[in-house]
Amino acid sequence: MEAINSISKPKISKDYAYVLQSSKLDELLKNKNFIIHTDLHYQTSQELGNIFEVFFWFPNKNCPYNRLYVRAGALLKNEVKSARFELYNSVFPMFEVWLRNILELPDNSPKLFGKPRFWADYKNGFVKISTSS
Repeated sequence: MEAINSISKPKISKDYAYVLQSSKLDELLKNKNFIIHTDLHYQTSQELGNIFEVFFWFPNKNCPYNRLYVRAGALLKNEVKSARFELYNSVFPMFEVWLRNILELPDNSPKLFGKPRFWADYKNGFVKISTSS
């Protein structure tokens, strides 16, 4: 059984490649027992450098369950190997902590209504991780 519920992945220019491999995100979610609806959308129109962005969506009148909306960006092919290393070795561990903290909050926590977001930008060989809630 897959941990990612849906994947949208448009074709991309030959000069670019997506940084995130969906199997790696699926593996992380499964191995860490994160049971949450997850939609993964690969983006070609994001600002170049935004390699991983996750929104936590709290249940509402239209959808009765928690869910993650993940956007994965692309880089020039010559940057992808280094960016992937950073994504899997630096970003994923921080994302795991962020998500665990979000999921442990009580349902009435003000942080959940603040539209929690986690994202990572990759520029000039460096990754910058940010969060908001």
